[in-house]
Amino acid sequence: LDLRAAMDRIVARCRRDRPDVYGLLGAWNEQFQASLASVRTLGPGDAFPRFLMFDTERRLVGIDELLGHQDLVVVFFRGSWNSGCRLQLGALKRLYPLVNGLGAELIAVSPELARSSGALKERMGLPFPILTDYQSELGLSLGLGSAVPDRFANGFDRLGIDLEAHTDDDQRIFPVPTTFVVDRLGIIREVLVEKHLLYRRSPTDVLEALLRLRQPRLRPKGQA
Repeated sequence: LDLRAAMDRIVARCRRDRPDVYGLLGAWNEQFQASLASVRTLGPGDAFPRFLMFDTERRLVGIDELLGHQDLVVVFFRGSWNSGCRLQLGALKRLYPLVNGLGAELIAVSPELARSSGALKERMGLPFPILTDYQSELGLSLGLGSAVPDRFANGFDRLGIDLEAHTDDDQRIFPVPTTFVVDRLGIIREVLVEKHLLYRRSPTDVLEALLRLRQPRLRPKGQA
């Protein structure tokens, strides 16, 4: 799957069929890109924050049980309502065996409630865990929180998407689409950020980052 080409088709269809929504998304993207200049997130050499979140089976999952014997790829996505996110997850599904083959586990993280992300996981047959970052607590701690302004939320209303129902959060905070590659010691090795609101990074970027993990590892910041 050529993820970029697939997303190009979605954007073109929106521009053709819903010019009103496309105009709102374009204006929001300009504001979104301007806001990225002030985003300060953790980077290579930092320890990834400890977390405890529910998966789609409502089982608590912590970072400690995911690390130790494998590296970790943490993919932040907005939700099942987002067509770009669905395309990205579908592409990651195809590459998941290769991710495992490189000695890593992949988890997808979204502020979406388990009932919605669970339905998405079942419908798409996703083999990796999806965790609920309730009200974007982890995303905000990483500097990834991005609120949907009121004037742009109208575009989702016109598409019949109730953002608050998906997240139980009237602030409508969603993560900047970002992927963290974390080594088995819990240290961030790479951060892959998509700077365009309507697009997502290619999953092949994840494979390339994992291959680079075979190189000498970084020590945590402040450690000799």
